[in-house]
Amino acid sequence: MKKQAFSILFLVVAAVFFLKCDSTNSPDSLLSEEPIITSLSVSPALIEFDREIDGFRDTTVTFELVTEIVTEIENFQPTYAILDASTRDGLVEGVLTANGNEYSVQAELNINTTTILDLVIVVYALNGNGNGTTAETYAGIKGFAGSAPVIEEVTSPGTINRPDTGAIPATFTATVTDLDGNDTIDEVTLRIIDLETEEIVEIQMSDDGTNRGDLVANDQIYTTQFDITPTNNRPERSYNIEFFAIDLAGLLSDTVSTTFTITDN
Repeated sequence: MKKQAFSILFLVVAAVFFLKCDSTNSPDSLLSEEPIITSLSVSPALIEFDREIDGFRDTTVTFELVTEIVTEIENFQPTYAILDASTRDGLVEGVLTANGNEYSVQAELNINTTTILDLVIVVYALNGNGNGTTAETYAGIKGFAGSAPVIEEVTSPGTINRPDTGAIPATFTATVTDLDGNDTIDEVTLRIIDLETEEIVEIQMSDDGTNRGDLVANDQIYTTQFDITPTNNRPERSYNIEFFAIDLAGLLSDTVSTTFTITDN
């Protein structure tokens, strides 16, 4: 009876924790040699840089990871990884050091003071068969941006003759750079202003080599593309076109303007 009561209590505690942990365990295996993560913390949760105090420089930041793991495995060594939250790319990985049921590590990450990153910290507590648990927690780096994005060049179709059938693609591009690092660019936007109705439409531009007609990923040429199709409703239209960009620190580029016209054959 005592063993049964202990099992029920342990399962209740584990179930609460597993709401935030990915586990391959079934209830029948919770008391086996499969490791169980019962807590995970990271300190500091946020590292911030100040332009006046820290300046522009490369630096190394340290996160302390502490986790508690229940396991019957001798000399057990859990591992960890620090990932870019937006891409899930691995930045740092390693092994945690044991102190009883507590495992910890000082994880170092080489960055610069303009780095802005959301991070996912993952701990893997797995046995030799790959069974066990993983747990995640979150941290962030908030660097500063000293320079706003710069729109170096834009292209626009200028004038397109509306087709009688089919569709003609209208492609707009903006070459955008940032002295603080091109990875600090958050969004590049195309604003279309209808000169007759004054309606405004904003479209996000892409530099992923896949979406919105973009051809090459990460070449700093952002693209938006849409089709011009036949219509009997206002077949001729004129627009003001505005390009602008914003970085992760909220700094806004200058706005570059041009025009775009659709004519009817």
